[in-house]
Parts: sequence; C-alpha cells; structure tokens
Amino acid sequence: MRKCNMIYSLIIFLLFGEFTSSRAAFRPPPGGNFNVGVVVDEGSAMGKVVRSCVTMAVFDYNERPNGTRIHLHVRNSEGDPLLALTAVIQVCIEEVYRLQYAAQHLLENNKVEAIFIMPETSSEATLLAILGDKAKVPVFSFSPLPSSTQHPYLIQVSEDESTGLKGVTAFVAAHKWKNVIIIHDQPAGDAMKALSYLLNTLQEDNNVRVVHVSTLSPLTEDNRIIEEELNKLKKMQTSIFIVHVSAPLAARLFQSAKTLGMMAAGYAWMVTDKTMDLFHTLDPEAIESMQGAVGFKSYVPNSPKLQDFTLRWKKEAAYAMELNVFGIRAYDAVWALGKAIRGSANISDSLVLHSKFAGLSGQFELLDGKLVSNTYAVVNVIGPGEKRVGFWTNLSGFPEKNIGSIIWPGPSLATPKDTQIRRLRIGVPVKKGFNEFIAVSEDNQTGKTTATGFCVDVFDAAIRILGYEVPYDFIRFVVLDDNEPSQGNYNDLIYQIHVQKFDAVVGDTTFTSNRSSYVDFTLPYTDPGVGTVARLGNTGKWFFLKPFTRDLWIVTVISFIITGFTIWLIEHERNEEFQGSPAQQLGTILWFTSSTLVYAQRERLLSHLSRFVLCIWMLVVFIISSSYTATLSSLLTLEQIQLAKGDYIGYRFFSQGIIFNNTNFADTKLIRYISREDYHEALSNGSIGGIIDEIPYIKSFLAKYPSQYALIKTTSTTNGFSFAFQKGSPLVAEFSGAIAQLREEGKLKELEDKWFNKEEALLPQETDGPNVKTLDVDSFRYLFLVSGISKAIAVMVFLWYMLCKKLWIYNCIIRIASRGNLPLMLRYLFPIKPNTINGVHATSPV
Repeated sequence: MRKCNMIYSLIIFLLFGEFTSSRAAFRPPPGGNFNVGVVVDEGSAMGKVVRSCVTMAVFDYNERPNGTRIHLHVRNSEGDPLLALTAVIQVCIEEVYRLQYAAQHLLENNKVEAIFIMPETSSEATLLAILGDKAKVPVFSFSPLPSSTQHPYLIQVSEDESTGLKGVTAFVAAHKWKNVIIIHDQPAGDAMKALSYLLNTLQEDNNVRVVHVSTLSPLTEDNRIIEEELNKLKKMQTSIFIVHVSAPLAARLFQSAKTLGMMAAGYAWMVTDKTMDLFHTLDPEAIESMQGAVGFKSYVPNSPKLQDFTLRWKKEAAYAMELNVFGIRAYDAVWALGKAIRGSANISDSLVLHSKFAGLSGQFELLDGKLVSNTYAVVNVIGPGEKRVGFWTNLSGFPEKNIGSIIWPGPSLATPKDTQIRRLRIGVPVKKGFNEFIAVSEDNQTGKTTATGFCVDVFDAAIRILGYEVPYDFIRFVVLDDNEPSQGNYNDLIYQIHVQKFDAVVGDTTFTSNRSSYVDFTLPYTDPGVGTVARLGNTGKWFFLKPFTRDLWIVTVISFIITGFTIWLIEHERNEEFQGSPAQQLGTILWFTSSTLVYAQRERLLSHLSRFVLCIWMLVVFIISSSYTATLSSLLTLEQIQLAKGDYIGYRFFSQGIIFNNTNFADTKLIRYISREDYHEALSNGSIGGIIDEIPYIKSFLAKYPSQYALIKTTSTTNGFSFAFQKGSPLVAEFSGAIAQLREEGKLKELEDKWFNKEEALLPQETDGPNVKTLDVDSFRYLFLVSGISKAIAVMVFLWYMLCKKLWIYNCIIRIASRGNLPLMLRYLFPIKPNTINGVHATSPV
C-alpha cells in the first residue's frame, strides 16, 4: 500500500510539474477545441449510459454554429482508481504535447481547460478531485458523496447522500416506527459521514432507536456471508430495515432475505436511491425478491424534450438498456460546461460552478458546485417493476395525502409494526423455596407449562402497557427440584438465551455485569441491594437498667438522697410536714425526692432556699428521665437483635456468587438454605445468628415472620431482578419503559403488596449495624455539677442563718429590721416574722 501511495505521488508530481506550467499561458483560438477528459467504467451499467449520453451531448453542442467545439478523450477506468488516474494522466499528457506544439499561441490566448466527467465511485472521485484541485481543472462527479470546500474544483451532479437519507428518516417518522436496523456498504472516507448523518437524524431528531447497524462489503459475492448476517438480524425481532447499498449487492441481499422468510408479512424494507436509481439494471429474479419494498429514487419530471431524447437514445445506443438519471444529468452537465465556455474567458472563474437552465432533467441548477435537487419519488416494488406512491421534498417533506396505499411484503396492506413479534420462548426456573416470586407447574395431559408469582405478574403488566400482543410460551428449566435432576444454575438458565434456546427469561433473575455480556437486561423491577437479618433477642428481667451505666445509676441515686436531705435540712425546723419521729422524717425525705420524678410532690415548701434547690433539681430530673426513655426505646428496637461476631450466617442456595463478592464472611461460617421456612428454623434454633440475601428475598422472609426478625443492615451490591432478552432485542427498551411506568404509577407497589402483604420488620439502615450508646456519668457531668452547686449554695446560706442567730449581729439586724430600715435584698436573705424578745416586738428568720 505504501508503494502504491508513492507511485500516486510520483505520477501527480510529474504531471503537475509539466502540465500546470504549460497551461497557464494557453488560450485557445476562437472556434478551437475544448478538450474534455471522460473517465468511466465501461463495464458498469452507469458507465455505459454516462458515456453514451455525454457523447450525444457533445455532438449536440458541437452542432451549434460559430462556437468552441468540445473534444472528448474517453478512458476506461475498469472500476480501478489507479487505472482511472492513469487514464487521466494520459489525457493530460496528450494535451501537454499539443500545448507544446503551439506554445507561443497558447501563451497569448490561454483559453484551454481540461474537464473530467467522472462516474459514481467514491475512490475515483477522491483521487481525481485532488488532481483537479492541483491543476485548477473542474471535475464533474457522479459520486453521491458530497463535495466539500476541500475540493473547490469538484462539481457534484448527483444528490448528496444526506438528502436522500433525510427523506428515508422522514418516512420512518411518518409511520411512527421507533426501532430500525440499518444495512449499508462497508464505509470508506466520506461515506462514514453519510452513515453518521443517518444515525443522528434517526436517533436525535426523530427519537428512533437504531437497534443494529449491519455492514456488508460491496465486494461480497458469497451469499452465505449475507445469510449469516441476515440470520443474526432476524433474531433481533426488529422488522424495519433501511438498506443503503449498491444495486448489485442489494440484489443478493434481497434474494437471501426472501430465502430466510424475511420478505413476508410484518416486515418493512426501505431502499435508498443508491439502489433505486439503478433499479432497472437488476435482473427479474432480484426484482421478484424485492416485492413490497419501498424505495426512494431521484425524481426527473417527464417532458417532451426528455421523451424525444429517450427515443433517440434508444436508437443510437449500442446496447439494450434503459436511460437512467445519471445519463440524463450527464447530458445536462455537458451543456452546463458548454454554457460556461461561451460565457467566460477563463473556466476557473466561470459560471460552471453556478449554472441554471432548463435541461433534460427539468430545472438543472448548480449552486457552489452542487446539484440543487430537492425532490425524490417514493416507489413501491410491485410485480416486474415499481409503482410511484408519492413524493418527498426537502422543503416540505411529505405533502398532505401525498403517499398512496403501499403493498408491503407478504403481500399485505397492513403497515408493519417496528417489532416483528413471533411467539417467544421464555425460560422459567423450576426450583424449591420462595415460590411467591415464581412457581412453575406443568399440565400432565397437555404438557403446557404455566407459571405464577410476583415476577410473572410484573411481566404480564408490562406487556399490557406495550399496547400490542406479545405471544409467548413458558419453557421449564430445572434449577433445583427433588423430583427431577437439575439442568444447571441460574447462570446456566440465562446462558440459554445466548445459545438461542430461549428468547427471554422471566423469574427471580438478578442483573449482573457478567450476565449482561451475553444477554440484555431490562430495568430492574425490584429494590437493589443485599440485606442482613437477625433474630430479635430476649430483653431479660433487668433490661430496663441498660440505658444507664452502673456509675450513672449510683450517682443518680446519691443525687436523689442528697437533694431530699438538703430540702429536709432547710425545712424541718419550721415546716411541720418535715417534722416528726426520725422514721417519719426519713420517709418524708425519700417520698418527697421520689415524687419529683413524676412531679407529684405534695409537701409545701416554706423557704425560698428549698424552693431554689427544688427548681434546679426538677430540671435535672426532666433531662435524665427524657434521656432514659429515648435510650430505652432505641435499645428495645436495636440492641435486642442478636448477631454476634462469630455467628454462622445463612444464605440462599443460589446466591453465593452474587451476594458474597464484596463481603468478608469466611466460607466456614456460611450455611446454605433454600426456603423461608429453612431460614426461620435455623434462626429460631440458633444454628445461625443471621441471614444475608438479596432485598427481594429479605422482604419476602420478613413479610412472613415480621415480629421475630429484623433487617439490621443493607448494602448496594446487587442490581435487583430484571427480565433477560437476547442481545439487540428491541423488547428490552420496550419493557424497560413499561417497568418505569409501572413504578411511577405505583403498580409495582400494588403487586408487592399482593404477594408480600405483611409489613416487613425493617429497621433504620445502619451501615455498621446497631450501635446505641448507653449513657454514663460523663453524659450528665455538667448537669450534676449545676445541681450540686445549687445545693451547696442553699446549705451554706442556711448554715449562715443558723450561725447568725447565735451571734450578736443577729440582734442588731433584728433591731434594724424592726425600724423598717432593712434593705429589700436582706429581707430576702433574712426572711423574718414578728416575735417578742424580752417584751420587745421583733422579727426572726424563717
């Protein structure tokens, strides 16, 4: 390949080194020849038609009097780009020799340009476009690939691929199809841009899902390769196909499709102009296999001028072939060139890039080197030919009532659905335990398999949302059963889809990354994650003491006693309710302090000091009792769950590989079980300390035993249950949308309530399990400190009272008080009442 590239570069260098230097000064004399190089593949149908039409156009143009004559240099490319380039070089070298012969004359009259009219192949167009740019020679191309600003001398006389593909996408949107499959030639260079345009237009602009893009080599001649590809597409169940391939490849493609039964009722095939513009070149067998296909082809309006030319062409053509759009536009392109020759002194700056006139093809218009063509005919392949059923324009799309009735493959008048629904083979697991998810039975007489359960109800509810019938048959797959041998595990069940034994699997199947490598999953319809369940423990006789530590209980009891003693000390001398025998006084102290717990103390306090102490103490009691109640509630719900570090853990028989991938449980601590009843028995007899399983199974277990066990931990390590389908199945997107709708409308919750109708004992999710902290002395350190300080202040003030009564200052204070001169604050510090001392009216503290 590298050697070929070097050859190309060398040839182009030699050519341009001589050709461009000599042509710059050439200007042909009036009435001289204008040399045009024509490079065609004379072995192809389009090449033959283009050459004959170009020849006829040049003859008609040269018949005009008093004008520059066009002289053709025809070379056969034989479909090989290198031969095409060699042919062009040969034409150019011949022109160089002629130019050298008349060098002086050329320098004075520089009017000669070389125009190359090209066939349709993109490889030839690309090479010769580069040549045209270097030599500043306009190159006419019949390639459907759009000319770009990179090749300003490339003139495109065929519609852009993107224009025709836009019409196809509009047809898909008009029929409200949401799933399509694209079949196209092997892309190369700019051809990939057209495919990208098609994908973007379908998916982004029209919300159409491209289920699969199938690539076929245009050189494929082995029908077995085509049939293998079609077999793969047939299993995807999408019935809408867009075919964008060459005409010879399309013939083999449709013959294989008919053999495989894909040209039957329910299928829709849309064929682009890449095939339909050469439809007449196909043999009758190929046309017969395309019955019911809808095609888009370039539209050429009928006119007397075109009719006359067609009759003449049929007489003059040396081969039996119909005139096609490429030949008609080749004829018009020659006249566009001729008009530019007459209208400009220099072709490089002429009107050839901007031309407009009435030609054989109707209004022939070139704008910036591109053919302006906005109308396509929509045709239906019927019988030995095609029937026009409407038009599509780039400006207005499909005019109202423009598309007539279409006979689809089959033949059928019913518009196909975008999903070809055949009777699905759905695998269902036969197992023991957790039958509320799926339970499978078989009729001994008919052999028909039926299934019930939560998973089946969700599947049926999703089908009802789809809006169309999805016929299916359940097929048993034994996972675990006492009556018959196992056919494998759940991974083996899912793998049956990959080996095409099943079309789908319905059951308690978990969406995993490994399984998704060979099947497609819908959205999950259950909660994701794994949960851990433990039994509820026995609280014990002294459980009520657990909220406080032993030190806190001791400090609290001592605080109660000190508070009662402090109030008694202040009140007992003058308050009769705190007097009596020692036993009565002790009972009063204990009763008064205890009654403060419920704010029911009945003793009346006389001293402001004791009231002060009681106020602070009531605040302490309120805080301590509230904290005790909250902690006890938490312990009653969490601490009672018994799951010790060394306990054995139970798990479901099928779930080890899914559940324990991200856990640290040792294999020696794991015990396998099958059913909810097995879980219950093992937990109740102490064989295991807890179970770990996926959330759906945990919900089912707790629904049956809500008062004995509780969920203590969850982790998001699984993705929930999903329905599995074959890779590329359009039903995946359909069912995913239906499941999302069921969830949004609350239907999934209703189905869960139907099958799991008891409220689960679900506890707050703690990532590290239950961890309620009991309260200790440090929790109330400052509270007890405030209470102690208040008692100390009250006792100190009281003792000061007592001391003052024994000292001379007491009598002084009494005298001052008797005169009414005692300050207000001292009156509060020294509560006094009238008294008589030695016949003198006085006061005394209380």
